[in-house]
Amino acid sequence: MMYSGQVHCVRAGTAHNRRFDRLEEANRTFETLEEGIPCRYRDGRGGVDLERVRRDRLRARQGVIRAMLSRVINVFRCQF
Repeated sequence: MMYSGQVHCVRAGTAHNRRFDRLEEANRTFETLEEGIPCRYRDGRGGVDLERVRRDRLRARQGVIRAMLSRVINVFRCQF
């Protein structure tokens, strides 16, 4: 069955509420760079341990590739 007419999105709120949400977001104070860096990536001198970041990114990429390969292997096992 198909209903015609105007569709209302309940979760979106009214235009008035959305306008004030955008204003609040614009007025929000952003955290400083130091607060935005997770503790595990900070070095002892107040900077960022780039080697640790590189290793974690590499490990995450390897995990994604492993997960993709295991799913492909499982698909082929189920088909044959």
